Amino acid sequence: MKFNYTISTKEGQIKKGVISSYDKEKAITELKNKGYLIISIEEKTKGNLEFLSKIELGRVSNLDKVLFAKYLSIMIKAGLPIAEALEIIKNQITSSRLKKVLDKVLHNVKAGVGCLCQKVLLNILKSLTSFLLIWLK
Repeated sequence: MKFNYTISTKEGQIKKGVISSYDKEKAITELKNKGYLIISIEEKTKGNLEFLSKIELGRVSNLDKVLFAKYLSIMIKAGLPIAEALEIIKNQITSSRLKKVLDKVLHNVKAGVGCLCQKVLLNILKSLTSFLLIWLK
């Protein structure tokens, strides 16, 4: 298995990389034995992202994207499952284009592509949140 990691060296430098190991614990042990402080380590997924290529955002406005990210963030922080949060947002938005996108994403989540789709959505949400924090300053 392969794992993406972010570590801090003894000199305080932050480095990212990929390590191959039998499991996560052995990867952690190997990095610690090299004297690194582990900031994060996650299994590198080879998931099928084919469904994303079928989802076209078209001309969803920036405002709709920002509001979507804001509402999804609030619902995730409140502990709602991704599928439920997407369903609520889909039922409340007025943008027909965004509704179509959310229909496709929601279908994939419910069809079992959920784990991968959830990771993709969370990464999108993190990126949008970071962008908004910088932009609003």
